[in-house]
Amino acid sequence: MKAAVYTQYGPPEVVHWVEVPDPRVKPDQVLVRVHATTVNRNDCGFRKPEYPWIIRPIQGLFRPKRQILGTEFSGTILAVGAKVTQFKAGDEVFGLTGNDFGTHAEKLVIRADSAIALKPKNLTHEKAVAICDGPWLAYNLYKKLEAKSIPGSDKKIVINGASGSIGSSFLQLAKNGGWHVTAVASTRSLDIIRSLGADLVMDYAKQDFHQLEGKYDAVVDAVGKSSFHRCKHLIRDQGFYFSTELGDWFLQNPLLALWTPIRGGVQVRFPIPVLNQSEMKYFAELAEAGKLKPVIDRTYSADQIVEAYRFVETEQKIGSVVVQITEGLG
Repeated sequence: MKAAVYTQYGPPEVVHWVEVPDPRVKPDQVLVRVHATTVNRNDCGFRKPEYPWIIRPIQGLFRPKRQILGTEFSGTILAVGAKVTQFKAGDEVFGLTGNDFGTHAEKLVIRADSAIALKPKNLTHEKAVAICDGPWLAYNLYKKLEAKSIPGSDKKIVINGASGSIGSSFLQLAKNGGWHVTAVASTRSLDIIRSLGADLVMDYAKQDFHQLEGKYDAVVDAVGKSSFHRCKHLIRDQGFYFSTELGDWFLQNPLLALWTPIRGGVQVRFPIPVLNQSEMKYFAELAEAGKLKPVIDRTYSADQIVEAYRFVETEQKIGSVVVQITEGLG
């Protein structure tokens, strides 16, 4: 099979397509023919690597151990292991591999009890792959918000970066839950986030959301461009600040998540997401009910994967950047 590999850290050009051996299917695994995948920030962060003192000890000090990136997939099961009962050959599935990566390839093996589920019937593979990583990370935050929602509050939140894959997913989850959402995004994405149900839309190029008046139950920084200290005046007592990034010094938000609950007042939450199958099934149900819509900025053929990396690194993408593995490999 063909796979997009990188044998050294560096710019997008280090990624190239080569022939590699087909993966072997273990008894508890399924073999998937990948139709669509994505390039996301995690792929870029491991390819550079963005945080070398964190990534290199995991991925390899001098060269990457896992040479096939990609965490999101949608495809068709080609074969199942001897112990697998919940899937069969021919099933259309979608899911996440997390830090095991491996989806930038024609074929993928994944444990049948991991983050894989039947693809929503109303979505193509290209659309299904766009409701994997973003909703997973968004739901990880949203669960904490709902679990700790303040009695008597009017359920108001601000989402900074509402047009990205995480932000657009959080926006939809929040609207499903009855929240009033102020969505902050780029000029070119305003119509999209309005269509997803945002109650108030702000163009960050023209308005500074830090100058909003009133109090909110939570501020969600889905792009890591703000900070707790810049946002805490917007948040009511016992409210929450969420960020998808580590923060200044690459430690700030996890440390604040330990300290602020002890101190009281506005709290920082930095929950660590865990891959599981039940959430993928939940996203499929939401999608089939029309309550979770994929947001796709651009779609590339497989032979354009370097261009996909380049575009993601502009940090201007709306939703997901999809790569069609079945197109462009000859």
